[in-house]
Amino acid sequence: MKSSLIISLIGMVLVVILAVQNSAVASLRLFFWNIEMSLSLMLLIIFLLGALSGYILNFSMELRRRRGNKVQ
Repeated sequence: MKSSLIISLIGMVLVVILAVQNSAVASLRLFFWNIEMSLSLMLLIIFLLGALSGYILNFSMELRRRRGNKVQ
């Protein structure tokens, strides 16, 4: 088996363990909103938002770098 497949399987097992152990309901208060959801779902959403913002930032910096190389 490829090492990337093994690492992916270990990561999925860890995510399942995290979801099972954090199934309690958590409350998120942001300004005037109050949202109640599973803690594991909240962690997943926050992780995905962080990954998406990192990807967007990296993509915009890469575009700036490429545009700078074309001008020179």
